[in-house]
Amino acid sequence: MPPPVKYDEKKDKNQWYLRYIPFIAKPQHMQVQWLVAECKKNKLSSEELLPYVRLLFLTDGEDGQRALKEKIAHVDAAILYQILDAADIYIVPKVIELIPEIDSRLVEIVLLKEMPAYEQKPQQIIDMVFYAVNERASELLEDVANNLIMSGKEPEGFQANYGRFKAILEDEAFIRTQYPSAK
Repeated sequence: MPPPVKYDEKKDKNQWYLRYIPFIAKPQHMQVQWLVAECKKNKLSSEELLPYVRLLFLTDGEDGQRALKEKIAHVDAAILYQILDAADIYIVPKVIELIPEIDSRLVEIVLLKEMPAYEQKPQQIIDMVFYAVNERASELLEDVANNLIMSGKEPEGFQANYGRFKAILEDEAFIRTQYPSAK
């Protein structure tokens, strides 16, 4: 049996034909490069970028996640805004988890995401999004949510969902004080 082939990034630079293979067949670093280049060109709409964003962020395993986080760390903030804007609400928690620094504009993009009409369990998805943002930037979540409510730009049902989420967090904090060993 032949030894496994190691991936060599320097060798890839000399192989011009790799630019022309489909997105899914490209190595992860080339997927990020392609996505960044397309965002810079600004030719594709958010709906056209959505399948590529989904494919990129559906990486499994800790090694794949860590490698993607390292690659995303070097992406410009304006490009991250476009990528997050293109992502659907289902992939948002994973994107939020991998973005190195969260700012108020990113949180606003996340909170303005709309739920698809066909979703059977919208509350579960909304909770996942709130938890993902709260885990990374709880102060920003509160500030941006209050700003959206004050400005009247919040999506339909946002106040009720956010109020419910804050109540859940208070309940969890109370339970942790009563039962410190509970998860």
